[in-house]
Amino acid sequence: MKKHDPSEVLTSLLLQSPDEDGSVEGHTSAELREKTGLSTPTLMDKLHKLDREGRLEVRSVTRKAIDGKLRRFTVYTIKTDGT
Repeated sequence: MKKHDPSEVLTSLLLQSPDEDGSVEGHTSAELREKTGLSTPTLMDKLHKLDREGRLEVRSVTRKAIDGKLRRFTVYTIKTDGT
């Protein structure tokens, strides 16, 4: 089984298709760490690089946390031509 390059997985996740309503909510750093297998410092280095290149969109969204309460989370996506 071929092991995927974490950087490629990260870019793929950040470029995911919009939801049915056309929005792209994004992924939290915890979700990205889990799906890519990257450590926190490595993931943040890659996100900072994308930000310096002007390719990263950072937003705050409201989601239900594990305790059932609504909380604010920072999410990341790759900028598209329309943003």
